[in-house]
Amino acid sequence: MAGFKLQIDSGKLKNDVVTVLGSASIQLLAERERFLRRTRDGKDVIMHPRSFSQYVEILSAVRPERANCLDVVEKAIEGNAAYAETLPTLFGTYIKTGGFPRSIIDAKKRKGK
Repeated sequence: MAGFKLQIDSGKLKNDVVTVLGSASIQLLAERERFLRRTRDGKDVIMHPRSFSQYVEILSAVRPERANCLDVVEKAIEGNAAYAETLPTLFGTYIKTGGFPRSIIDAKKRKGK
């Protein structure tokens, strides 16, 4: 993180947008106080990945059953049995690319080709 602080302090990132992903973002959030008064007029935008069911809905015509609590897990499994071939393929792609908007857009473009 020391190198990142130097970049900020030097003004090299003055007009830039910095995107931090993965474990680095967790560390950066934990050390947020180190960057006080260094963000100028910037703001933090925390973007969580889309859930797998949202990912499926975006990339296919499938509308999977969701289980928001343990009581309905069996019903969701039964409801999703019709998609036994589609869901594992999409899940493999989801695991590789994640559920962030850019990766979803890229996956959708690849699928359309």
